[in-house]
Amino acid sequence: MKYIFDTSSVIVLLEICQLKKQLRAFSVRHCIYIPDKVRQEFLEGCKIEREAIDIFSIIPPNVDNELLRYFIKNASSGEFWAISYAKNEKDCICVIDEGFGRNLCDFFKIRHIGSIGIINEMKIQGFLSEEDLTDIRARIINSKFYLSKRLLKKLDEICAFKNAFQQKKVP
Repeated sequence: MKYIFDTSSVIVLLEICQLKKQLRAFSVRHCIYIPDKVRQEFLEGCKIEREAIDIFSIIPPNVDNELLRYFIKNASSGEFWAISYAKNEKDCICVIDEGFGRNLCDFFKIRHIGSIGIINEMKIQGFLSEEDLTDIRARIINSKFYLSKRLLKKLDEICAFKNAFQQKKVP
């Protein structure tokens, strides 16, 4: 599978959740990309080791002029570049958290998930341990990353992985 990440999802996964090692393992099975613009945005505000971004393959600019009008002719947004790439790569999933970008993906019928969706994928595929999930939830809850009630419930369901195993134990 191919995934193209927007800046906010990279920040959530690398800086907030600190999933460098797990994302590196995930990238062995999946192609994970970021547009060069996302790389630049991340490095400008980077709060962790700059090499963490090397997990992702960098893709060159791929302008989709049809999208420009939705960005009011401002192609500086990481969302613009991630959506432009995903729009022209049918086997690619756009990893984007912002509502505007997700709505645009819906409009153009681009497959998409957010940071919580990637965390779920990583859990399902065995890249996250029970301890990782507990840590991820605490980090997200204690960060400034906004989660709607629906996403918070989804995160709780994902992280209930630990509780599901505890309930199956025979006394």
